[in-house]
Amino acid sequence: MPELPDVEVLRRRFARSGLKRRIDAVDVRTPRILAGASASAFRDRLTGRRFREARRYGKRLYCALDRGGWVSMHFGLSGDLRFYKKQEPPPPFARVVIDFAKGEHVAYTNRRMIGRVEWVDDMATDVRAKKLGPDALDPRFTLAAFQRALAARRGGIKSVLMDQHVLAGIGNEYSDEILFQCGVHPLTPLPALGERTRAKLYGAMRKILTRAIAAGAQPERLPKNFLIPRRRAGEICPRCGGRVRRLAVEGRSSYFCPRCQPQARAVRN
Repeated sequence: MPELPDVEVLRRRFARSGLKRRIDAVDVRTPRILAGASASAFRDRLTGRRFREARRYGKRLYCALDRGGWVSMHFGLSGDLRFYKKQEPPPPFARVVIDFAKGEHVAYTNRRMIGRVEWVDDMATDVRAKKLGPDALDPRFTLAAFQRALAARRGGIKSVLMDQHVLAGIGNEYSDEILFQCGVHPLTPLPALGERTRAKLYGAMRKILTRAIAAGAQPERLPKNFLIPRRRAGEICPRCGGRVRRLAVEGRSSYFCPRCQPQARAVRN
């Protein structure tokens, strides 16, 4: 699933290739991928205009149009953006295709249809309406703000890290990585985490997400001590040489090293 680093990579790609170009046509190939406007209204609102800015908030990409309005993209489990030239065929599972002047195109692709392309009038209003927590890499989201966000919650730490109402941008993969780097078991109850461990989680979160963006969100380019490239049951732990295990957290597959992240450790420091 595209998480904050993946969407930041897409934002940068869109900023390089999709801004300030006249939109000649819009092909909504799968109308049910849209929210906030019908296919015909969506086409009318984009055609003849230009994207002026691309921002990311959590797992969402917001693209501002000249003369007002935004296109919001949520990528779900399998969404992507593909830029291609006129002579090339559209990529598989293209749901919305935007044709720019001079024969260039961008396609929003989504194989599993879990995700949306949405017209919104204002980005900040939409973020509030969706009740999203602070963006995990927002400079204003300080350690103190992180501590306050966790203080208001209960449950297991992995579930809290993935809750987009607590903080926006972290999903299944990167929550596993953060917990692995901190030696915290995914099911550790939040009240068992002391202040220093919470501070460690905050630092790891910022560092891991930043490094993942620098690596283009490509697992093979991540540091060798990262769990993500070995995130499969039975794989070798990059730290201790033990075996990675899988467990289910809220119906999602979570991976951890039982040696490095023992459940018995009540992290109270």
